[in-house]
Amino acid sequence: MTIHNEERLNCMGNSVDLRNFSRFIADMGLIDTPLSGSPFTWTNNQNPPSLAKLDRILISNSLALAFPELFGRVGDRKLSDHHPLILRMAPDRHKGIPPFRIEISWLLCDQFGDIIKAGLCSPHNRISSLSASQQAPALTKWLSNWKSLRRIILDWDKTRKRKWKEKRIRAEDRLQNLNQRADSSSLSSAELEELKQAKAFLDKVYNNECIYWRQRAKQRWLREGDRNFIYFHLCASNEHRRNLISTISVSGTLLSNWGDIASAFRDFYVGLLGSNVSPLLRPRWSALYQNSHMEHLPLDDPFTMSEVYDVIKNAKHFKSPGPDRLTMEFYSKLWPIIGDQLYNSMQWPACGSWSHWDHICSLQSWVPFHGAPPHSLWLLVLVIGEWHAVSLFLFIK
Repeated sequence: MTIHNEERLNCMGNSVDLRNFSRFIADMGLIDTPLSGSPFTWTNNQNPPSLAKLDRILISNSLALAFPELFGRVGDRKLSDHHPLILRMAPDRHKGIPPFRIEISWLLCDQFGDIIKAGLCSPHNRISSLSASQQAPALTKWLSNWKSLRRIILDWDKTRKRKWKEKRIRAEDRLQNLNQRADSSSLSSAELEELKQAKAFLDKVYNNECIYWRQRAKQRWLREGDRNFIYFHLCASNEHRRNLISTISVSGTLLSNWGDIASAFRDFYVGLLGSNVSPLLRPRWSALYQNSHMEHLPLDDPFTMSEVYDVIKNAKHFKSPGPDRLTMEFYSKLWPIIGDQLYNSMQWPACGSWSHWDHICSLQSWVPFHGAPPHSLWLLVLVIGEWHAVSLFLFIK
C-alpha cells in the first residue's frame, strides 16, 4: 500500500487509507526500508501504464540496529505485475579469488588420471626434471609445479561441466518423453534400452551433484546415497555465512576492508609462528620406547616406497587437506601416476630415517607443530607400533 500520492503514477489512492497506513507504521515503531532500483513496485501492464509503490519492506528498530548496513532492492518483475523485493543484510564484499580445492567428483571421473598424467608430462611442467642435486625442498617443488596443473584441471572441469549439462538436459527431455509414452502405450525394446541408459546417466550426474554440495556442506555423518540437494546447499550456505569475517578489531581499530583484514591476519601469524626460536621440547625416544626391541625399529630405518604408499592408502581420505589443497584421497587415487616422481624427488643426501630428521630439527631454528621432517612431503609418525599420516606442511622457517 502507498503512503502518499507521490508513490503513484497515472492513478489515485484513497487519502483516508493513506493516512491510516502511515499512522499504523508510526504507531508500531516500524521503519520503511529504502529501496534502490525502480521507484514503483506494481504496474497494471496497460498502455500507458498505471504505476504504484504497493510493496515495501517494514522492519523493526531492533533489526535496523543489529544490521546497520541493511538495505533493500527492487528486482526485475519479468512476467509478473509486481517487482520482487530483495532484502540484504550487508552489501556484497570482495572475497578475493576462491582457493583451489580438489573435488571428490573429479576423483570418480576416469579421465582425471589422464589429465594429471598429461600435465606432468607437459614440457611446461618441471616436475619431471627434478633431481637429487637440486637444493629446494621437495614440497616447495611440488607446490610450484602443482600450480601449473591447476589451470589445466580447471579448464578441463569447465569443459566437462558444460558438456555434462548439455547431455543432462537432453537426457532429462528424452526421459520425460519416454515416460509419457510408457504411460499411454508399450515401449519397444530399443526404447526400453534407451530409457535404461538415460536413467543410468542421470543417476551418475545427480550423484556427482550430491557429492559436490556434500563436500561443501561438511556433513560428515552423511554417507553416499543421500541426495537431498536442497539440504546440502543450505548447509553449505550456512557454513559460508557462519565463517564469514566481516570485521575484526586490531588494537582497538575496526577493520572491514578485505585487504586490511588479510594483512592483519598475515602480520599476526608471521609474528606468532615466524619467530626464529628453537623448539623447547624435543622427544626422547628412549623414554618413549623403553622396550629394547623397538629402539631400532623404523625410527632408524630409511623411508621406503611401500611404507609411504601403505600410509597414504590406509589414511582416512575425507580428512582436511594440507596447505597444498590436496587430500589423501588424491594421493591414493593417483599414486600409480605421481608416486614414482614424488618419491624420487624426496631422495636428498640428507634424507634418511625419522630419528635423523629429529636430530637435524634440533640443530636448526625450526618451529615444529608436530615434529615433522622439514623437507619431507609426507609425515610418517610411529604411534604404538603403527605408522600414521599427519599434515604435510608442518614447518615454518
